[in-house]
Amino acid sequence: RLAAEAVDLVLLDVSLPDEDGYTLCRALKADASHRHLPVIFMTACRTESEVVQGFAVGGVDFVVKPFDPRVLIARVSTHAALARLSRGLQATLDAHTESLRWAHRRMRELDAQMHLVEERERRRLADQLHDDTIQQLVLARILADSLGGAAPTATPRQQRLQELLDLSLSQLRTLVLECREESTLIEHRRTQLEDQGPQLGQ
Repeated sequence: RLAAEAVDLVLLDVSLPDEDGYTLCRALKADASHRHLPVIFMTACRTESEVVQGFAVGGVDFVVKPFDPRVLIARVSTHAALARLSRGLQATLDAHTESLRWAHRRMRELDAQMHLVEERERRRLADQLHDDTIQQLVLARILADSLGGAAPTATPRQQRLQELLDLSLSQLRTLVLECREESTLIEHRRTQLEDQGPQLGQ
């Protein structure tokens, strides 16, 4: 019957015709859809062992028979209100958790996109340096040699020009190599992120 009705609280007698209330409460708490329901036990003999057993199986309170109806109503109202408050807080927590999961997924997507842009820019820069700037420097080096920069009679200015060209070529080749290596590392990291997936979203 619980599955077909909206229930805020269960008032359960310890002594039942077919089974004791503790066993029934334990079965109730084992069901995920009813685990949140508060259970108040009713008993004619409230001993310490009964109280311990009742709380152990998931009960929240005891009412000793015979009882004052006003006391019973007050306890039922209090525990029902607490249960509704608890469910509201849990729903808010679940909503915030889902928002955090979405934000985490979005952050990982943006991070992957950012690294992809960085990778493309580095590759573009490396290709441009290799195809344009280095070739121009190589041509300048050849022209410098043709003007006597490599001859023993080269002037100090020509020799200095040759040294600067050689140094620039070496630095640019190193920069191109570093850019390409960094692009490879970025691509590897992006692939790892895609393979791992957002952990909070799982």
